[in-house]
Amino acid sequence: MNLPKWNWIAMVQAACLVALSVCLVEAQQPDQVDGQPYIEDIEPLPKTMLQAPTVEVQAERSFETPGSTEHWFGGFGRGQYAHRFDMMHKNPDDPARYIGFGQPLIGTSWRNRPIHADVFGGTIMLQNLIPGEIDQAAAFFDGVRLGYDFDHYWGMEARFGFAEGRLIYPSNTAISGKSQLILVDYSMQFYPWGDSTWRPYATFGLGAAIFQYDDEFGRTRDQTQVSMPFGLGMKYFIHQRIALRFELLDNVTFGGTDAQSASNFSVTAGFEYRFGGKNPSYFR
Repeated sequence: MNLPKWNWIAMVQAACLVALSVCLVEAQQPDQVDGQPYIEDIEPLPKTMLQAPTVEVQAERSFETPGSTEHWFGGFGRGQYAHRFDMMHKNPDDPARYIGFGQPLIGTSWRNRPIHADVFGGTIMLQNLIPGEIDQAAAFFDGVRLGYDFDHYWGMEARFGFAEGRLIYPSNTAISGKSQLILVDYSMQFYPWGDSTWRPYATFGLGAAIFQYDDEFGRTRDQTQVSMPFGLGMKYFIHQRIALRFELLDNVTFGGTDAQSASNFSVTAGFEYRFGGKNPSYFR
């Protein structure tokens, strides 16, 4: 075949370019190792890109904790005071359910069994019924209570107490008599430490005091007076259903026609049996 000289030159150059291209392609292909295809190394991504972002939290706290307090009653300007009086501590995980020096209850609460039935006993210092005419000696004082803690810081209860005292007649010491005192009242309790193992409280109430006694002439007299018990106490948590209780009260009675006003101090101890409620789980 007769081709022009310049065509032969073009064909040779094209063949050389094709051969060079084939060589370059083969040089760029990786070798196979043990019959396995070669996988090109890929630089791994930084761990910071592979890990999900985390948020530093305390698992035991689900919301804001009230600030620390320098004394048992808390401060007025820092939020602690309001926690004791808002009466809205319904969440079992509420960190505001205990504030103060008392060891907090963990995993349980006084409000697991908010209703309590109590028995108590102690001494009451009976004051003179009529000064100079009818005096009274100290007497054994016992009774029962029924109460309900409607918040970690507040409760209410009804009380029935009974005492039988010995009468002394200054005008005739050769004879003596007996008196009976019945106290029926309703009171409120304030627990400044909230849901703690040791649970101090202040109490204040209103009710009636019924006196029955014999005068020096043997006549029976009855007197019903308004009473106002107030004082301090302490409870100790043993179990969800059992608690110890100690109390110091001034059982003030306002006088009438047959008895004067008096402060009848009582010191008692007893225990509570607690029941009722939904028994929620207190996680902290």
